[in-house]
Amino acid sequence: MHKLTLAALLCCPLLGGCAAAALTAGAVILNDDFQDHSVSATVPSDSNFVWHSALNSLSGMTRALIHRDDDLLQARTNLDYGQVQIQVKEVSVGQTQITVLAKKALVYSPELSTLTLERIVTDFDNMRRRATISASAPNRSTGGEWQDTVPSNVNWGTITEQGDQTQNPGAPE
Repeated sequence: MHKLTLAALLCCPLLGGCAAAALTAGAVILNDDFQDHSVSATVPSDSNFVWHSALNSLSGMTRALIHRDDDLLQARTNLDYGQVQIQVKEVSVGQTQITVLAKKALVYSPELSTLTLERIVTDFDNMRRRATISASAPNRSTGGEWQDTVPSNVNWGTITEQGDQTQNPGAPE
């Protein structure tokens, strides 16, 4: 929208006021169509995490090229014989809105929009769950450090069915 408005202002001296006004009106109509025919969901996270999650989700849905604008947090691609546009924007601190608009054969497709949004939100939930699990998981050491916690005079081994203890090879004696 900002680029079209800038283009309209730069074209004013060359084309006259009517052409510039028409370009600006076209940009506003395109933006209104995006708002009127799109579906959206608000998720509890910062916009950067949601943006990368949405791009990851889109890349898993299609093999087509994803045209993305990282500054405006917008992307579009071809998906399921249609064209899908997504927009991510932070609506408040810790709350981000994902908006999806889909068209099939130049006709708005609310079914494809809803399906795409559901996939993106599901993938976001899975990614957020993995991120919180990995962030809250305790640091576990791998290797032989656990053996240092066993006193040297204790025999460790396995219990057999008869109840006697057999010593593991390499155990301290």
